[in-house]
Amino acid sequence: MSAMKLVAVGVAVCLLGSVAVADEKKGDNAKLIVGKWEVAKSHAGGPPEGGTVEFTKDGKIIVAGEQNGMKVTFDGTYKVDGKKMVLKFKIGDQETPVELTIDKLDETTCATTSSQGKVELKRKK
Repeated sequence: MSAMKLVAVGVAVCLLGSVAVADEKKGDNAKLIVGKWEVAKSHAGGPPEGGTVEFTKDGKIIVAGEQNGMKVTFDGTYKVDGKKMVLKFKIGDQETPVELTIDKLDETTCATTSSQGKVELKRKK
């Protein structure tokens, strides 16, 4: 009987450990995204290639670059939840949300997919 209890406790510890690792990874994306990134690849209508995307610690996003010979800047907010990220930009009186899936996020690369297409960012030094 005590061997069964020991096995049950071992299984419970393993399950709790895997939940803790999942929660830790969920938080990792929110921490890893913070910083200034350069747009390496983008889709039509996405952030301008060669431009910058900055994610601040307090949930703000600043996209800057050049489109059609004009400098553009968009300010908004973002929220990361695991592999999902929601960006919100206010254009005029209307707030436009953009839902993204984080395909890859590490110290140097951020790759995302949305309904509009894929974007790849490289961390600026």
